[in-house]
Amino acid sequence: KNIVVGSIYRHHSEVSDFLEVFLRPTLEKFSNKTCVLAGDFNVDLLKYGHNSHSDDFFDEISGFSFRPLVLQPSRINNRSFTLIDNIFINDSSCSSSGGNITS
Repeated sequence: KNIVVGSIYRHHSEVSDFLEVFLRPTLEKFSNKTCVLAGDFNVDLLKYGHNSHSDDFFDEISGFSFRPLVLQPSRINNRSFTLIDNIFINDSSCSSSGGNITS
């Protein structure tokens, strides 16, 4: 099976600019391919439903049938936790299981 794998780092720029200039055009090009997008998106999915940037990002990527494979915080410290690093896939038959390694 052919799979397109992309690695993305979104600099701390406006989410709307990233969506319009980069993400949407890229997803449109690969809409007929199985794709995996992994990286540091700098959008906290834990804030979905409470933050317009998170809402816009997730709504855009899920509109192209991508779903996140990481569902737990990916950055944790004494004061906060976020889910800004993720892996997205547009293949509904793919399943995953995971967790965090603590030390």
